[in-house]
Amino acid sequence: MATQTAVTKGGGGDAMNKKRYEGRLTPYVLCTVAVATCLSLAGGYQINIAGGVSAMDSFLKEFFPDVYRGRRSKNNYCRYEDQFLQFYTSSLYLAALLSCITTPYPSRVWGRRKTILLSGIIFMVGTCIGAGALNIGMLLSGRILQGLAIGMSVQIAPVYIAEMAPAHARGALMGTIEVSFSFGIFAAGITSYKAETIDPWGWRLALGMAGVPGMVWLLGGIFLPDTPASTLQRGYPEKAREILERIRGTPDVDLEFQHITEAVHKAHSVTFDFRALTQRRYRPQMIVGVCIPFFFQMTGANAVSFYAPVFFRSMGLGAKSSLYSNAIIGGVKVMSAALAVRFVDRWGRKNLLYEGGIQMFVSLITIGALLQYQLDLHDPPSRVVAICVVVVFCVYVSGFTWSWSSLAMVIPGEIFPLEIRSAAMSLNGFCLYIVGFNIAQWFYVILCGMRFGIFYFFAFWIAVMTIFVFALVPETKGVGLERTPVLFEQHWFWRRFVPSSLEAQQTKVQDNL
Repeated sequence: MATQTAVTKGGGGDAMNKKRYEGRLTPYVLCTVAVATCLSLAGGYQINIAGGVSAMDSFLKEFFPDVYRGRRSKNNYCRYEDQFLQFYTSSLYLAALLSCITTPYPSRVWGRRKTILLSGIIFMVGTCIGAGALNIGMLLSGRILQGLAIGMSVQIAPVYIAEMAPAHARGALMGTIEVSFSFGIFAAGITSYKAETIDPWGWRLALGMAGVPGMVWLLGGIFLPDTPASTLQRGYPEKAREILERIRGTPDVDLEFQHITEAVHKAHSVTFDFRALTQRRYRPQMIVGVCIPFFFQMTGANAVSFYAPVFFRSMGLGAKSSLYSNAIIGGVKVMSAALAVRFVDRWGRKNLLYEGGIQMFVSLITIGALLQYQLDLHDPPSRVVAICVVVVFCVYVSGFTWSWSSLAMVIPGEIFPLEIRSAAMSLNGFCLYIVGFNIAQWFYVILCGMRFGIFYFFAFWIAVMTIFVFALVPETKGVGLERTPVLFEQHWFWRRFVPSSLEAQQTKVQDNL
């Protein structure tokens, strides 16, 4: 029996609340979403594996001998401060910036599926070059190609899932992006731990294993269908309706197809969608959509994913212990992401962000205090203190994973109208990567200078972003994807920027003038 899905909640009038989308969560949707999340799994693996191989002596001897020889002469906060080593890690973000600029075109003109296929090809080429690197140039080239592919996937995966999922389960299905991303991090931690024992080519195995999810990513791009909205936007209405009926499991999709058609018609009026982003009526979505990835990076959690193994080694843990601790953190991320999928459509987006913000704030203050009072510049802390730091890191990472990490792609994927969705997600990704690049590139420089104070710095930003969510982010739980603009029309602050639906119908806006 078909499930009725509310078009909107929490306002908009009785007439609007009575409108329902028909459909259920079909096995067809689950299969397509499962394949799409392999993009995220490969991205999570590749992000975390850089920190894992950087903690391996064989890798440092091969490509960064100065770091290997000089780390014993530096203090605990500065052992791995090397701009070239950090650039190897951060180049992933720098490359992703380029794909932020180019991805909207293939996404809009070729469709979501072909864009997934293209990114999968690029990722596999980069993986082969990186794993077979004979010099630093090949190593960086492989990582840059992977960064290009991951930049495309981070934009296309949430849009793809958002356009395929029924409204009542959209949050949970989009939450699988974080589950797969976290599983990729966990897999990278386990692989690093095992590969460290294989000398001298264990690091090649660790880098090459990224090709396992990458191959599923590539095959998925061949067999996945496109979304109804993308198919209709490219001029195939009959095929779009056929796909919609198939993924909803019912022919009664008139209302949802009507809303998609209206959104596509509006999208066709926007030729230069990057220029359209500056229009006043889109300002609320753009501010929220840009601030969320900024705050996502300012939690500091991605720096933990990058540098956790070498950070733990800086505290006196051995190579095996540091990699083992990193694997434990990956396991915590997987369990936390699974909890987010379970509760995101029950508790709502904002409640998860509140809880995660409080948990991260307390954890960072605790880590900062432990390091401030227990870690000397040159002597490692006691093993008990080191273990306490690892435990609190797990609490911190769990709070991040089931809140900001799970929802940083969900909310932007929901709030952007179709006519600007590709370009807006591009700008969203650009902000994510430019901030991420700077944190990854300068994290150890800041750590060396601020020492324990860097954790207080990130705690301050977590307090700011929690207040931002409370005041300015609308709740999108259960709202039909093409109806989320109504939330901004009714928001206490944003409604001054957004014309009501009635006003929009009465006043035809010439987008291309």
